[in-house]
Amino acid sequence: MQSISLKDFSLDALISLIKSVGVEVLKIYESNNFQTTMKSDNTPLTRADLITNDLLCKSLIKLYPKILIISEESALPSYEKLKTCDFFWCLDPIDGTKEFIKKSGEFTINIGLVHKGLPVLGLVYAPVFKKLYYAKKGEGVFLELDDLLFTLPLQNQAENQEKNENTEEFKILASKNNLNKKTQDFINSIKMPRKILIQKGSSIKLCEVASNEGDIYPKFSTTMCWDICASHAILLECKKDIFIYKKEQASVAFEKLRYDASELIKNDFKNPNFLACSKDILTLIK
Repeated sequence: MQSISLKDFSLDALISLIKSVGVEVLKIYESNNFQTTMKSDNTPLTRADLITNDLLCKSLIKLYPKILIISEESALPSYEKLKTCDFFWCLDPIDGTKEFIKKSGEFTINIGLVHKGLPVLGLVYAPVFKKLYYAKKGEGVFLELDDLLFTLPLQNQAENQEKNENTEEFKILASKNNLNKKTQDFINSIKMPRKILIQKGSSIKLCEVASNEGDIYPKFSTTMCWDICASHAILLECKKDIFIYKKEQASVAFEKLRYDASELIKNDFKNPNFLACSKDILTLIK
């Protein structure tokens, strides 16, 4: 058993770490020397992914030597090792590698911390935009943009306010690169008269649901646990969640997504189809 509690994890240290890593990523981004290869799943891998992974892992091991690390760019742990961990890191060194290569700026560095199956701490940093979202369970959610600090969710709508189906815009976030037919069909099925589709890269989409800049992010194609873990912690602290979407004939069931060792290993660290939103939104789309 790990003799450590959530209070032992310093947000200040992690903010400093993710910003310093962001500086190194921007050096590669601005140099155009990406050295891109393709992984076995036909997704791109750049020098920035590997360097970022190395910097994050070495720094986290130094800060918290007893905490297991799951990362997209590292060897994955066995069930025997993972099941003994109350805490583990879940990292995506560069989320949105395609956007990194395109130089759209829509990529993020992601640090998530899981405790007993639930994300309890998350940092999502978009270094090009100097935009940092971060949250720790029980301590609130914050957005740092340049030199300004905002508390989330943004107050462009009252917390837990029900949407007026006839007059309010319903903002649906979707992937720029992976909007497949299943997801598009779901978006088409939403019965809201003022639907707006906003397509973006990386985990910024989940953070914008948390901040009230979007209402829902449906994802019915392959994603991995490290793609969403850090932003999931931010959603949870904003009283929103990621719900597993299960449709059987005419009925739809929603379960809250967890990161239990048995499920992660069984599913090869892949996420099921999901909706990221507030619980109130689910009643509008059933």
